[in-house]
Amino acid sequence: MNTSTIEVHLGGRIRKPANQVLLLRSDVNYTHIHMKNGEHYVVATTLKALEERLEKHGFWRLNKSEMVNLSAAKILKNEGLVKVRNHEPMKISRRKRQKMNTILFSEVSST
Repeated sequence: MNTSTIEVHLGGRIRKPANQVLLLRSDVNYTHIHMKNGEHYVVATTLKALEERLEKHGFWRLNKSEMVNLSAAKILKNEGLVKVRNHEPMKISRRKRQKMNTILFSEVSST
């Protein structure tokens, strides 16, 4: 079974395929969920809880308030930014940038 098509619980009664989620942004105890098809949801679930549900599906926490689907993101490595379709570039926190460089380097050397 392909893990990217597995539905994940996003909050409330919302269950969507993980591969259709584009971007998540926190707003105190709420999270704004942006989908690939342009839909937008606001759920009363913290980004930390959603991170635990989604990280095994290819999602990456960029900073304190944003998480993206890496398959839909373009990493601007030299600028420390991530660009997702129809959204402003998002800054990768300093600590996350170091870990992302390690991950990217290991993927490049393993191929």
